[in-house]
Amino acid sequence: FFFFNDTATTEIYTEQIVGSVRCVQETVVIAHELGHKRSTFDKVSACLILSKSLYMHWFIEHNYGHHRYVATPIDPAFSRIGESFYEYLPKVVINGLKSSWKIEAKKMTKIRGFKTPFVPQNKMIWLLLSDLFLFPLTMYLIFGLSGLIHFLFIAAIGVIYLESVNYIEHYGLERKKIGHDEWEKVDIRHSWNAPHRISNYILLKLQRHSDHHENAYKPYQILCSYEQSPQLPSGYTVMILLSFVPKVWFKVMNPRALSYKKYEKIIPEEDVASQEECKKFIRTLSALIVPIVLLGYIYCMTVQPEGNQGLYSYEHNIQYGLQAFS
Repeated sequence: FFFFNDTATTEIYTEQIVGSVRCVQETVVIAHELGHKRSTFDKVSACLILSKSLYMHWFIEHNYGHHRYVATPIDPAFSRIGESFYEYLPKVVINGLKSSWKIEAKKMTKIRGFKTPFVPQNKMIWLLLSDLFLFPLTMYLIFGLSGLIHFLFIAAIGVIYLESVNYIEHYGLERKKIGHDEWEKVDIRHSWNAPHRISNYILLKLQRHSDHHENAYKPYQILCSYEQSPQLPSGYTVMILLSFVPKVWFKVMNPRALSYKKYEKIIPEEDVASQEECKKFIRTLSALIVPIVLLGYIYCMTVQPEGNQGLYSYEHNIQYGLQAFS
């Protein structure tokens, strides 16, 4: 709020941030749910939603790679105990892209019988062309350089949010290896759950992740929460923010991950301690953010740039609010 000389610029960037939040929520929740539907229309819709994050290949890797190799080192979304989100993010983005290509190349050569994966039927070719050239070029031609930069910013936020969800959902959990490239069957012990009612409603019960991985095509409305599943000490919103601070994340999650890895129950005292650590983190974060938000609000409501008097007057804000809800 304080880095711009006029409130119009502040308003633009504020709207951009709000748009980013809306974008990533749709990307993770709606695209994920539609991608697991059986109809072609739903799957195409999932891809189109992911296009806002230039991440359409994720649909292939998630459905045919992640769900097959979840909680194994082969899975690009596998996060080891002690691995920070900042180490995890570049690894999952690069390996996820590689995995998507391998899945589609194998489908073209070994299943559909083509001699090379470089054929028009290869979805990855079209998805990569769209993500790398078509959508960015379209944004540039329609909205110019500024519009392209805003679009890339929102896309980056979408990818970070999506992969942070993957990070917290599977941190430190690993299936037992029973043979060459073979692991025990996926069950409700191989994903973290967060049985918090309100956030589950908002996220289409994405937090009941263990049941989702055991029954990938099960509609979100009837996903179940099991006591035997690994439990996060707080909801997704708190845990995502926590993952951005590795020191606190490790302090909260490493003991829980090690206990579940040994198939041991969490000691009640440790459970209470980790929940208190989450609450302490939120109180600290709130103490930092709330004053900044209030000062920014006061700034936008009071400052009137020259040549644009009345822009942030009381009457203007009332009119602006009515337009937003109309």
